[in-house]
Amino acid sequence: WISSSKPHTILPPTCNLQVTDWSPCSATCGMGVSSRVTNSNPECRLVSETRLCQIQECDVNLAPSLK
Repeated sequence: WISSSKPHTILPPTCNLQVTDWSPCSATCGMGVSSRVTNSNPECRLVSETRLCQIQECDVNLAPSLK
């Protein structure tokens, strides 16, 4: 059968699909990373996947200006 998370990944017939939710973004502003564990691959092995995430831009005007 074909995994719904990756349409072109054909899993072995004895493989039970396992996919965790994506973790929260590692940063509250700017770029961070999020990860999950899945066996959605031809070998049916649990692997960690990582993706970039960005919740919001960081406020660059936090430091008071010197005059």
